[in-house]
Amino acid sequence: MNISFSSLMKQLKKLLKQQKKRWISLAVILLVASASVAATAMYLHNGITTAEEDLAVWLSAEQAALVQGRSPEGDGNQNQTIIETIQANAQSMDVYYQRNFVCGEELEHIGMLTPEEIKQLSEKNPLAVITVNELEQLYFTETVNDLSQQCKENAYFGLDKDGNLSLFEGLPAEEQIIRTFFQLNVQHLKSSLPSETLNQLYEGIRIMDVEDYHSVLSTFSDFAVLGGRME
Repeated sequence: MNISFSSLMKQLKKLLKQQKKRWISLAVILLVASASVAATAMYLHNGITTAEEDLAVWLSAEQAALVQGRSPEGDGNQNQTIIETIQANAQSMDVYYQRNFVCGEELEHIGMLTPEEIKQLSEKNPLAVITVNELEQLYFTETVNDLSQQCKENAYFGLDKDGNLSLFEGLPAEEQIIRTFFQLNVQHLKSSLPSETLNQLYEGIRIMDVEDYHSVLSTFSDFAVLGGRME
């Protein structure tokens, strides 16, 4: 029996209200989800930032520290320092623009830009953080509270083989896991939910937007095993 996402959520929340058993609060799961997003962003940036000795040919040690994101003044000062250094060296750079979403990422190759063009791009995108890698390629990286277009078209929540609530690229049966969140108490699910609702979870719950994403996380947190796996 196929049921809509909204019907599934309403059914689950009604059951939870009747049972009055909340094992993990919404505030906790949203905090954990935010930490997972941050961890994913750090993973995606591995290799984009670089050690200061690799940048010594054109950055001072202090400026290299800023490129690596260690500036106490924050990203704005980091961006400004990098741009000022590029301008002082009067060199064009190969530029990329990366958007890290709650689910997915997009990378656009802008091409070679002059120092003035880099400055203008930064002014148009004040939320993007600038980093430089060992190849002296410059990245603008923006964190977006949304799903990438690819995730909107092909992301599903479901159970992996170990009973963890996971986000999949495609149906769970294809086992293309994007991210694992927490382990679910499968026995509690089976005793609490109608069979068609549980089957929907096994088959995959389609995620169309960021509201669906957070709704699934907050709802199924009530069935989470405390101390369960998080990635």
